[in-house]
Order: sequence, then C-alpha cells, then structure tokens
Amino acid sequence: MSRDDLIKLANEIQDARDQGQNHSHLLSKLQSQVAYPKIEELFVGDYSADYIVDFSLGWRSVWPRISKQEMITLTERLMQADGTPVELALMTLLFDANCIHSAKNGLLYYPEEYFENNPDPSPSEIVEKALTIG
Repeated sequence: MSRDDLIKLANEIQDARDQGQNHSHLLSKLQSQVAYPKIEELFVGDYSADYIVDFSLGWRSVWPRISKQEMITLTERLMQADGTPVELALMTLLFDANCIHSAKNGLLYYPEEYFENNPDPSPSEIVEKALTIG
C-alpha cells in the first residue's frame, strides 16, 4: 500500500473508533503494512493519521549504532527542533538507542537535572554524558 492509502486507512480507523464501531479488522490490515508492532497504541493518543503512518513507517525494531560525531549532530538537531514532529520523535528514539546513560533523552529535555551548575549544556557536553554510564 502507498503512504496515501495507509493514511486513508488510518483515517477510517479513527472515524470508526470515534463512532464506537468495531475497527479491529482495519487495525489488523494497517498493522500488516507497517513495522511498528503496537499500532493500536498510536490511536489512543491525539495523533493525526499522517503522524501515525509516518511514525509507523519510520520505526525500527533495531536502531543503528551511530558515531559520536553523528550523535552530536543528532543532538544539535533535537535541541533546535530541526524536523517534523515525526522526525523528532524518531530522532529521539535513535538518541535513546545510542545513549548509555540511564537518563536517556532526559539529558536533552531536562538538562538542569543532570548537569550541575550548567542548565544549558552544549550538544557535545550532552553527548559526553550520554555516552557514560549513569
């Protein structure tokens, strides 16, 4: 199915869900077309059909390992919110997959909790901490 067909199907699921109709057969159809293993969870949130489809198509069961420099570039993009909401969500998952520190993306979004006396760490500082056990 094309992306447009998947979005149409996602809209049908949302409409059926909103009207209290059984939509399990539609969910099964969509689930068979995308990599994200828990497609039904995305319909619980207030996501658009475009977001649901794009996120599901971009999701990976195994995220690639990236270099330190790639991690810094990724961190810069996340800090600047450089991307669509779907791209940012997928980049956050990639960051988490490559982060050794237990705080994961909290290092990005709540730096004041992890960087004493430095509420505005640089991307390099965030990556240094991300690549250490903590």
